[in-house]
Amino acid sequence: MYNLGRKGGDMAFKHITLEKRIRIRNQIDRYGALAIVAAVMGPPPCPTKVFILSAGAFGMRFSILFVSVLMGRLLRYGIGGYLAITYGPSALNLFQL
Repeated sequence: MYNLGRKGGDMAFKHITLEKRIRIRNQIDRYGALAIVAAVMGPPPCPTKVFILSAGAFGMRFSILFVSVLMGRLLRYGIGGYLAITYGPSALNLFQL
């Protein structure tokens, strides 16, 4: 998705006005890494692909994108693992009939 955004980002965002594109680019430049981390931490219906496509289209460095995705996934699965270890046995008792 990142490479697709790099190669054809102009086509992907051609329906958006120039003012909005400038505003989106400023936001990606300012909050890009945090936006990627937040999108990656979200549950599966979260539009992660849109954020990665935007990062490619608006010129975010690949190294920043990679670290952001890695941090987001580590946090997401780390928190899930911690909750499973901590509350797993008591959660099983809750769901037994």
